[in-house]
Amino acid sequence: MSSLIDIVSKYVNKVKKEHESNSLKKMFGNTGRNVVLMKPYFFEEAKNISIEDYVYIGPGAFWDATGGIRIGENVMFGPRTRIWTLNHNFYKGAEYIPYDFYDILKPVTIHSNVWIGLGAMICPGVTVHEGAIVGMGAVVTKDVPPLAIVGGNPAKILRYRDEEEYYRLKAEGKQYLREKYSPGGRKDKIRVSWEEYLKIKGI
Repeated sequence: MSSLIDIVSKYVNKVKKEHESNSLKKMFGNTGRNVVLMKPYFFEEAKNISIEDYVYIGPGAFWDATGGIRIGENVMFGPRTRIWTLNHNFYKGAEYIPYDFYDILKPVTIHSNVWIGLGAMICPGVTVHEGAIVGMGAVVTKDVPPLAIVGGNPAKILRYRDEEEYYRLKAEGKQYLREKYSPGGRKDKIRVSWEEYLKIKGI
């Protein structure tokens, strides 16, 4: 009996996953495999969003993609992220105040293996390069270099990821979202204090 329940459960989950995948493909301009989108969300001009494989978008995303958003693979967005891709025109030559009827489009690009933390804001025209981490609540007004860890308002570089370790893990295919959402992949979480982690790793 239990085996029958397992078979039915797997079938239902497969159908549900296929339905969600089709819904995302209709919503976005381009959608890769195993893209997870948590509700609620708001996307302006969602057809201008291009997403590669294994991307997780946490609940409360509020993005304006009028100017275009491109997202690489294995990118993690925490809850309540903000991305904006246009600015009102208040520059020299503006015809009205506080701004006129021109919208200045500035696309946002987020490369692969990036982690965008809770409540982070990505401003128009920004590129977040491969392997970077954007801390919770950061307001990113300028491009983020590869492997940089940024935080604050406006966001500043706090430090960099270990380059040797990063490229070793990349070469081994150790991508968190790929592992988590692949059939037979690892699903468990290990919750320990920082002190316990240091002890386990011998650091």
